[in-house]
Amino acid sequence: MLRSYIENLHKHVEQVNNEKQRAKQQEVAALQTMPPPVKSLEQQLTCYFRTLSQEQLKRPRTMIEIIQAADLKGKFREHPHPQKISEILGRLNWRRHRAYGANAGRYWLPPSIG
Repeated sequence: MLRSYIENLHKHVEQVNNEKQRAKQQEVAALQTMPPPVKSLEQQLTCYFRTLSQEQLKRPRTMIEIIQAADLKGKFREHPHPQKISEILGRLNWRRHRAYGANAGRYWLPPSIG
């Protein structure tokens, strides 16, 4: 009776060890299929601005236009926070401008216009 109890314990331990090993293999497989890390926001913006022609670059843009056109990816969310984008645009010498009247809104002017 004691012998069968010990044999059952060995089988149980072996079963638990096999389950742990399978879980580790699944975790490793999941890590290998993770998406590549996101580029920094500054890199994303500069790459986007380099793809534009001089004429396209001269046009003022809203924050929403910049986010959508550049297809910016956030580090923790789908899109980065506009405050982070504005900090980088400021470092890249872009200037904020508030327009009133028919075309009211907040625009970002590129360095060549500002």
